[in-house]
Amino acid sequence: MHRPRLYRQCATLAALVLLVSTAAARAQTAGARLEGIVKDPSQAVIPGATVTATNEATSISFTSLSNETGLYVFVNLPPGTYTLSAELQGFKRYINKGISLKVGDTATIPVSLETGDLSSEVVVSAAAPLIDVTSGKIGAVVQERQVTDLPLNGRNPMMLYYLQAGTNPRDTLGGSQQAVGSVDGLRTNANNTRIEGVWASDASYDMSPAAPNVAVPLEAVGEYRVTTSSATAESGR
Repeated sequence: MHRPRLYRQCATLAALVLLVSTAAARAQTAGARLEGIVKDPSQAVIPGATVTATNEATSISFTSLSNETGLYVFVNLPPGTYTLSAELQGFKRYINKGISLKVGDTATIPVSLETGDLSSEVVVSAAAPLIDVTSGKIGAVVQERQVTDLPLNGRNPMMLYYLQAGTNPRDTLGGSQQAVGSVDGLRTNANNTRIEGVWASDASYDMSPAAPNVAVPLEAVGEYRVTTSSATAESGR
């Protein structure tokens, strides 16, 4: 039986947690960003190239045109493994397979088009390392295997938030580690949680990322990202 996958992105703008599912509107920060510059063999930028990102598991494709500076951009791609292709009349078709994108990734992959017939293909067998050169956010992704294999207090997958460096669960009188926690020494009410793009925290109370206002079912979790500092503007409040 296929299990639904709920992708979330957790972040801190101080201490910010953002959770989003693949079913959420693409206007939200629900996925990964992929961008790069399209150039010819002389390193001149190429505008008007059709760049396509195809999810290898679902065969769903997303298309972008390189602009006057050669830049192509995909925002909020659902997490997964992609094939990146680019084509323009007068150049061989470019294909780059096996590009793995996790929730919240920002990847830059340059595209180099060789002159020739469009029916010919240039296949890149090894994807370039995905390096985030556009943001200074710090954090990591909680993987599905961690969610399914590690012991969880109360079957709460958000407790794995505390695996990240700088996070601090603490006990309080009448409280619990699940209900109270902070990041990088900041106040607990600085935590922010969004589930499927909807704010799920209450700043009036000390909140832990492990205790959003809406329950997060264990069976629905695919992966989620924790960002403990320098969250981007679209992630926070």
